[in-house]
Formats: sequence, C-alpha cells, structure tokens
Amino acid sequence: MLYVLRQWKRGSIKGIVWHMERNRLPYEIIEAYDCPQYPELKKGDAIIGLGGPPSVCNMHDKDYEHEFILYEAGFLGYAILEAVPFFGICLSHQLRAKMYNNPVETKSLEFGLQDIILNREGRSHWLFDGMPERVVMYQHHRDHVLSVNGGAVKLGDSAQCPIEAVAWDDVGVSTQFHPEVLTEDIPDAIGKYPESLAATGLTMDEMMARLPDTYLEYVTRLFDNFFYRAGLISR
Repeated sequence: MLYVLRQWKRGSIKGIVWHMERNRLPYEIIEAYDCPQYPELKKGDAIIGLGGPPSVCNMHDKDYEHEFILYEAGFLGYAILEAVPFFGICLSHQLRAKMYNNPVETKSLEFGLQDIILNREGRSHWLFDGMPERVVMYQHHRDHVLSVNGGAVKLGDSAQCPIEAVAWDDVGVSTQFHPEVLTEDIPDAIGKYPESLAATGLTMDEMMARLPDTYLEYVTRLFDNFFYRAGLISR
C-alpha cells in the first residue's frame, strides 16, 4: 500500500492522486492533521508526505501547537527503522530533517517557478534518473532546511534555498519543491497568492513564461523513479 500523508484539511491531493492512478497503484490518504491511529506498516508499503502550513522549526518546544506533527514523526521514525520507502515534499522534507536534528529555519519566501540545480550526487541519484542538471519546479515556502548530517546526502539547491533535495538513505528522499503540482494547476497555485507573486518582482505572465514544455515530463519521471525504487512499478 502507498500511504499519502495530507498535512492540512485544505491541502490539495489532485496532483499526487493523478500520479498514483496513472500507475494504477493502490493507495490510502491519511489525514495526518487528524489521525487517531496510523496503519501498521508491512513489507511492500511506501509513504509520500505532502506539504502544508505548519512549521517544524520549534517542534521540540514543550508548547508546540501542531501536536499532530509529533505523532507523525513517530510514525515516520518507525517507517525509517523498517526501511519503508519514503518521499517527503516541502513540510515533510522539513520534518524529516528536523527529526534528525538538521537545522530548519524560517527565512525568505521562495515562491513560484524556480530553477533547481542538481549537484554531482543529484545527477547520479536514482530520484533524478533521466533528468537534466537544471529543472524548473513549483515552490511555496519560507522554512528552509539549512544543512544535512548523519549520512544524508544533499542532491541539489536553488538560488534561494541551500537544500532542495536530499537522499536520507537508500529508500528515503525528500524535496523542498512541489513536484506533485500539475502543469494545468500552476496558474491557479500562483494566482491564489498575489502578494507572494508580487514579492518575486514578476508579473503573472513573466512567471508563467518560466514554465518549460518539459515540466510534466520531468515531474512524472521523478515520481516514477520513486515508485520504481519502492518496488511499486516495473519497467
């Protein structure tokens, strides 16, 4: 089973469902923000963690307001021990980092269509197999993972964010950017946040001009690379 962790009630699952259903994968959406009990994991399972508004920067404080994140961290910790394949996106990327004492801080806004630059490790990693050194992806975040430790490997960065993709272990990866956002949904995703767009200094037309024809091809490849590594699809 492929479990998808939705981090807030209004979080869109349209894109990730499209990626799973085109591969005819069995999946279950877990409403992590209101989950009284997580499923028992077994061999063949995998997890995708989505993004959301909560910050994990102060998750270890005694008065942390997003208690569900702590329960989710426990679930993910067990998944790591069981070597369950994991793909974290945005908040889930930051959570995986914070669980292992990697620094996560609230800094500048990174929004819209931005270049991701793969380093040497990223260019040779299975997650980015068949992809170029530089790809355009959708972004929307203020919290940034600043560095990684404990054997984790940085795979890429951007002009505004030092850690855009990480390989945590053989089957665990995460990205700061949002590959689950489909091409057709990008105008709406950007248009819903006019103040964030204005902060980039670009107009809507100028931002959309950054969208390459290869966008859907590359986000599709990214997910398929994960599905294949997780043993969910064959080639």
